[in-house]
Amino acid sequence: WYVGAMNNWTEREIEIDLSTLGIENYNLTGIIDGINSNRYAADYKVISLQGTAEKKFAIKLSKGGGSVLRFENQYRNKQMN
Repeated sequence: WYVGAMNNWTEREIEIDLSTLGIENYNLTGIIDGINSNRYAADYKVISLQGTAEKKFAIKLSKGGGSVLRFENQYRNKQMN
């Protein structure tokens, strides 16, 4: 699954309910707003982590910012190897 977000000029935090994606355990790779992105638009952070769909995934969006996330089912990866 790919999830993209674009923000207006109001900084906010959103939660993504991963239970609707039909995956239990996932690998996440993504690009999110960096710590200084409110002042410098080219500031971003590349993330990579593992998680479970039992919890909602929270992401902070800077003013005029955005993100792109790729959720990959861990179970599917194990079957393919």
